[in-house]
Amino acid sequence: MSNNNSFEETKPFLLLKSMPALAKYCHSKRFSLILLAVLLFILISSSVFFYFKSSKSVNKILLARESTLNAELTKMENVNDFLEAEILILKRQVKDLSQKKDRKKLQKISKYLADSNVDGRGVQISLKDSHSLFSPAQDESTIVHNTDLLKIVNFLWSYGAAAISINGERIVFNSHISCIGPTILVNKKRINSPFIIKAVGEKLNENTIKNNTFVLSLKLRGIEFEVTQEDNLHIPAGKYATFME
Repeated sequence: MSNNNSFEETKPFLLLKSMPALAKYCHSKRFSLILLAVLLFILISSSVFFYFKSSKSVNKILLARESTLNAELTKMENVNDFLEAEILILKRQVKDLSQKKDRKKLQKISKYLADSNVDGRGVQISLKDSHSLFSPAQDESTIVHNTDLLKIVNFLWSYGAAAISINGERIVFNSHISCIGPTILVNKKRINSPFIIKAVGEKLNENTIKNNTFVLSLKLRGIEFEVTQEDNLHIPAGKYATFME
């Protein structure tokens, strides 16, 4: 027997040889179409399986991200609740101290709460952008920035200021002084040059402020800086306190 015949006999085609009708059917077009349909079914089923498997993976990632964001939101809400509780406690302490007439302690806390008007002796500072003809138009050092106001507020606190306002806006413990284009935001209110800073405090001294190192640097930049001693300054209450009433 030849090698070819021996090879064919080891094949499953021996079954077809023994069943001529089956062999004829397998060679028909109908069989080919059925085989093709089976292959397509397997391919489509595999695609659908992997699609749903990948969709589940994406959903798991989205759910994990949502859980993380919810946890962060809860954390921020807790911080906000804590700060509101802290403000309530401070306001309650102010009322208690008022009843006990502990004026020294009351003044110390009210400085940060800023929930009442303050009148008294202090200093008034005026800052203006440079208008010198020798100042370059594009030189930002010749204009007053929010950082300049922040530094002035800080050294006024250090000099013993009991209350501070900028263009009528009371500076409280959570005040924001930021720069938005050509204007400055103080407590979300836009203000422009000139900037009028009022500070009430018995220890505030006009000459000390004039000789402050930062004030001298402002003058070198061409910023117009003036400070006057005032006996009767009025600084309004902080607006933030109204929502707690």
